[in-house]
Amino acid sequence: SYEIFIQILDELNAAYNRIYGERVGLTDEEFRKLNRNDPKEKELYDRARSGIPKAISIAEPSSQGG
Repeated sequence: SYEIFIQILDELNAAYNRIYGERVGLTDEEFRKLNRNDPKEKELYDRARSGIPKAISIAEPSSQGG
């Protein structure tokens, strides 16, 4: 169901934020609140995400299998 999909999507996003935060010594909440307009906070944000892009697509698949 759609509710389960949203719940799983939220869990995936939370997991990424926990990982990103841990990489720079922040909690997931602190990571989410980083101000990317502030150069120092943007550097933390970029360093946390370096090498681990969040690539979650919610688009319908164009073909089956594969």
